[in-house]
Amino acid sequence: MQLKKISTIHFSAQKLKRLPWVLADSAFLIIVCSIFLGILVQAAVFYQYVIVPRGKTPTAGKVIKFNRGAYQEVLQDWQSRDQKFPASPEAGYSNIFSK
Repeated sequence: MQLKKISTIHFSAQKLKRLPWVLADSAFLIIVCSIFLGILVQAAVFYQYVIVPRGKTPTAGKVIKFNRGAYQEVLQDWQSRDQKFPASPEAGYSNIFSK
């Protein structure tokens, strides 16, 4: 029993050379299909990011409480750093743009 080849696609150099001519012959159809494909992609993106989120109701997440102890600790750390590094003394820097 011999098996038949179902189908094979043979690309020859002649067919590949003719491809630009075939595409140019049907340029109007290709442009119309490209525009239609672009509209479909834009409609899908619009549906995904505008229409679908409208139907969902936002749910309140976990309530975050302000931790005053941590805030005071950070504030004290900043104040101690400010005391360690006082403002630089006002030195008379020369103007590098003037002679």
